[in-house]
Amino acid sequence: MLKKRSIGEVLIINSTILYIISLFLPWVNLAFTDSASGFAHRGYIVLVLFIYPIFTVYTKKSPGLLGIAGSIAAAVFLLYYIIQVSQHYMGESVSEAGSGLYLALLSSLILVTGVILKLKDEKQKSYESNGIVK
Repeated sequence: MLKKRSIGEVLIINSTILYIISLFLPWVNLAFTDSASGFAHRGYIVLVLFIYPIFTVYTKKSPGLLGIAGSIAAAVFLLYYIIQVSQHYMGESVSEAGSGLYLALLSSLILVTGVILKLKDEKQKSYESNGIVK
């Protein structure tokens, strides 16, 4: 039987799935040569930051500050990585980031949104259980 999940929980689950898919796509496209996947660039290390929010979804715990900090750290790191893979050719900045890296960044932003919505939903349920109408 399917359990009813909040929007935040669904976003956390889907963002993790998207991130795993991004690992198989090219993270770096080199002009007229080969591309390298997220596994080749050790993108699975960032996947560790997705583990705690997923854990909180399945254990019905609050992600708290650790969940927010981890999801923001993933987004900041991936944005930094996109900036780092851009090169300067003849005075112009050219990005070599591939579709997988952009998908990874998008999934980390969805993770941040999911964690925030999950926290907001839990706060609302706490108010309702204490008889406080907000």
